[in-house]
Amino acid sequence: MRRSTSTTRRATSRRNGAFLVVAMICLVLSTVLVGAVLTLVRSQHRQMVQEQLRLQAEWLAESGLERAVSQLHADSTYTHETWSIAAGELGGGDAGAVTIRIEPVENQPQHRIVHVEAVYPTGSTQAVRRTRQTTIVLFQES
Repeated sequence: MRRSTSTTRRATSRRNGAFLVVAMICLVLSTVLVGAVLTLVRSQHRQMVQEQLRLQAEWLAESGLERAVSQLHADSTYTHETWSIAAGELGGGDAGAVTIRIEPVENQPQHRIVHVEAVYPTGSTQAVRRTRQTTIVLFQES
């Protein structure tokens, strides 16, 4: 009878050992899965932040065009400006800058080419640049 008791103990030990191996494999797989999900979430967060920066830079570029047109209609000698926008004015934690440059159009004295470059956020390694260009007429001749 001693043999059967000893054989039963070995079988129980083997089952316990097999259970531990299965449990460890499940733990490793769970850890790998959680790591993959965290990596995906981090990547999507970076992508979302980059998209927000891009959109803000585009809005600043459009605002720069509108500002240039307004300034030109008020003063036809307006030629350039660097418009710095404080973080508080943008409703966030980052400031932006818009560079406006005006050029005359050859053989068309009433036309101006407006070049705009927006940078958001200024002074950051993640800064996004967007440019816009348009031609405007200062006033129509009668």
